[in-house]
Amino acid sequence: MSKHRKVWLVNPFNATQYLQDSFFEGPLGEFQKVLAKHGIDLHTYDMAPLKEADRVISFCHYDAFSTLCNDAGVPKEKRVLIAHEPRVVMPAMYTKKIQDTYAHVFTFEDKFVDGEKFFKFRYPQGQNYKSPLRPFRMRKFITLINANKYSYIEKELYSKRREAIRYFERHEPGFDLYGYG
Repeated sequence: MSKHRKVWLVNPFNATQYLQDSFFEGPLGEFQKVLAKHGIDLHTYDMAPLKEADRVISFCHYDAFSTLCNDAGVPKEKRVLIAHEPRVVMPAMYTKKIQDTYAHVFTFEDKFVDGEKFFKFRYPQGQNYKSPLRPFRMRKFITLINANKYSYIEKELYSKRREAIRYFERHEPGFDLYGYG
């Protein structure tokens, strides 16, 4: 990596997953290309020393990765949090204590957005399909692809997801369900 270029390092979802830049094999690969045109090399955190990064971006807060940053001497001013999981999945990430360890926080929750520390972010979704999609006439009426998650936080929506699944199981023979759990 050239000295005149900026280096941004990413912790992709946790401190051990999608390393060696494999994180950028999906839709975020386009983001990596756009930044490269603007003089920014975007890589996973294992591709360069954390202490030399101009920015360190965390996709969700994980204590283990925060400790790695602390040990490497990465100051708060260089840390960015992308809070792509909702409060019901990672409630600690929404505490002031955790958010205060980052200079900037990107979130999909409008109530936090202030244009100074908190910014709106919509996480890109995409898949690289290895086989062509079925012709439309051969598809079922509806398909749901989700993990079976639970939360005990007030106003969570996982229980509504399960209610919808039960409804479609009983009333729609053209319903397919895929996902973990």
